[in-house]
Amino acid sequence: MFECMRERGISEWLVRKVEEIYARTRNKVKVGEKEGEWFETTKGVRQGCPLSPLLFTIYVADVDEMLKKAQAGGVVVGREKVWSLAFADDMVIVAKSEREMKEMMRNLEKYVRKKKLEVNVEKTKMMVFSKRKRKNEESEWKWEESKIERVSEFKYLGYTFNERATVRAQVREVVRKANKVVGCVWGIGERMWGGEFGRRMMMFESMVESVLMYGAEIWGWKEREEVERVQEKYLRWVLGVDRETPGGKESAKFEDRMGGREECRILTECYREKKKNADEEEREKYWMCAELSERDRDTDKQERRERIKEARYNREYERCVTEEVPVYLGRESTKERKMMARFRCGNEERENKYWMEEEERMCRMCREERETIEHMWRGCGEMREREEKERGEILNEDGREIGWMKEVWKRRERIEKERGGE
Repeated sequence: MFECMRERGISEWLVRKVEEIYARTRNKVKVGEKEGEWFETTKGVRQGCPLSPLLFTIYVADVDEMLKKAQAGGVVVGREKVWSLAFADDMVIVAKSEREMKEMMRNLEKYVRKKKLEVNVEKTKMMVFSKRKRKNEESEWKWEESKIERVSEFKYLGYTFNERATVRAQVREVVRKANKVVGCVWGIGERMWGGEFGRRMMMFESMVESVLMYGAEIWGWKEREEVERVQEKYLRWVLGVDRETPGGKESAKFEDRMGGREECRILTECYREKKKNADEEEREKYWMCAELSERDRDTDKQERRERIKEARYNREYERCVTEEVPVYLGRESTKERKMMARFRCGNEERENKYWMEEEERMCRMCREERETIEHMWRGCGEMREREEKERGEILNEDGREIGWMKEVWKRRERIEKERGGE
């Protein structure tokens, strides 16, 4: 190991310091409150030492050079050819065919023997990516004399791969984890900041999105409704709107950060490949990102407008929707923010609740016509007469008619109490 450090150009002073650390390595096993006797080890790196992963990486740093020199296997990604991926002692080798993979394994066996390393065959798995179903008779994979298990799904560095090369398993897993975090974040936010929209969204971005977007470099361009639903659920909770309120938001993607990224060569090449092939795929299969063309951004806006038009719930929302964050979300009053969100999203109109019986959809104040914004503004006998205004003006994002909304709530509450006492 120390010779490998010298070959990699590490200073002699630092090499000697590491040699001093490894001059004597003592270990003790602790189970609960009980401790065993001290014993010495002469093989491997020190367990639990922060330096150990780095030392192991230096020791096997030439594995890619060996595989490249053998010219067997590997896959081309963009302008680069990749033979192996490694994170500390977790290593993956890749090839395009069975013949090339087996040749790579033979070369790796020689390398491991030379380095006096051991491979944990029980933890070693083989995955063959194919769009076709498995054949009844499969090739046998062995490491020396031990059989390697072939699996249909495998988790590497927290990302779940499957043999059909789809992202479904990973998306399902991150959504499951993110939903758990949402519950915790919601509780903390309610106790600490109540209705402060900005801070509540900051918590979502820092604590939920980090879980939700794990692995987005691989699957992030494809539109995933399951991921959208996690964010939409959180937004409904924060805004206090009904569960049935339809969602739809441009999701934050990682592509904005990738343009000039140099620290991860393979990741950058993968990104370039995906971007190069984007125009060859159907438009609806991809997420939008800021650096795509203006035409594509306009298409995305149009698609979201179409979803609003096609929704059975609150079809009039298109008349007051904004492309940016609505101004009213900056109001200090939590009650006013939630009130405006409910009116703008159609929660205060029984007309939108298409699953209800006809009688239940009538105005809760006068019970004479269906409950809509227009009816409550000018047609309801229980409200004072007002000058005619467009729906978009009544529900303007600046909250100019917040006083009218408060009046509707108070009048409803009074009428319901009176009817309850009859």
